[in-house]
Amino acid sequence: MRQQRSGQFRAIEQGEIGVQRAVGSRCTRMGAALAVAAGELARVQVLEALGQQRRALGVDDAGQWSTTQALMSYILGTGGQHAARAQLARQQRLERTHALTEVAQTRNELEADACSFTHSMVPQLPHHDDRADVTAGVDLILSGIAQRTAAER
Repeated sequence: MRQQRSGQFRAIEQGEIGVQRAVGSRCTRMGAALAVAAGELARVQVLEALGQQRRALGVDDAGQWSTTQALMSYILGTGGQHAARAQLARQQRLERTHALTEVAQTRNELEADACSFTHSMVPQLPHHDDRADVTAGVDLILSGIAQRTAAER
C-alpha cells in the first residue's frame, strides 16, 4: 500500500505517529483531557505541530482546519483507546495474545453469513500489530491529504 514517499512526507508521518505513541503510552485520560481542555497548552502544541505539518504538505488555507482536525482526532482517539485497553489488561492481568485469542473465538461464533468480513479477520486478531495499524491509518490520512492537495493545484 505504501508508495514512495518524500523524506518530508516520511518525517511528517513519523512525527504524527510519535504523538500517537506518546498519548497511548501516558495514560488513559490524556486523550480525554486534551479533548476537553481546548485552550490548554498541550492541546495547542499538538494542534500547532499538526497544523504546521499540513502547511509543509502544501495544504491550502481552506483545507488546513479539516485535515488537521481529522488527523488529530485519529491520533488522540487511537492513542486513548490503546491506553485504555492497556490499563484494563494490566488491572485484569491479561496477556494480550491470550485475551485476543478469546475475543477471536467469540467472534468466530457469530453467524458466518451475517459477519463474513469479521470471520475473515479472526485469524489475524490474536497477533496483529497495533503500531502497524496506527501507521497504516496515518498513512491513509496523509495519502488522502496529499492526493487532495495535488488535485487542487
